[in-house]
Amino acid sequence: MWKLNAETSGPSASTVGSRGAVARMTALGLALTALATLCATQEADGAALTEFEGVDRPNDVTIERTIPEIIDAAAVEFHQSPEVMKRVAWCESSYRPAVVGDGGLAVGLFQFHPDTWSEESRFLGYTEDLRADPVASSRVAAFMWQQGLQRRWSCYGR
Repeated sequence: MWKLNAETSGPSASTVGSRGAVARMTALGLALTALATLCATQEADGAALTEFEGVDRPNDVTIERTIPEIIDAAAVEFHQSPEVMKRVAWCESSYRPAVVGDGGLAVGLFQFHPDTWSEESRFLGYTEDLRADPVASSRVAAFMWQQGLQRRWSCYGR
């Protein structure tokens, strides 16, 4: 399982330019490449795609669920249709949590742009860029839908 934390998320200001920072950046790049390869080879229905175990979250929960189960949980939490949310996530990302689109701006299951993410995720207590985190992105999307913002997704209504 992948374990992501502040230590592996990139160099700190005090280590930029040091060998340690370069080593961490190289290891992170290799891990992300392996993750992208893994996600690209999973079954189309997402049954084998699982959330990262050990990802630090506000509630510090360690679990393993498939992408559709993660989207279902977010939809239920915010009283949205799980089927519609899964359809939009599939259309936007093919259930690949780390996918990047729209010229490098959009990231994650629901293809959040940086400005939309920072504006909306703060309402759920996210202070970092967690667009590639399937739980965080599903929850923020469901929250936005609860606010009536579904039409921000071009895949909504398709």
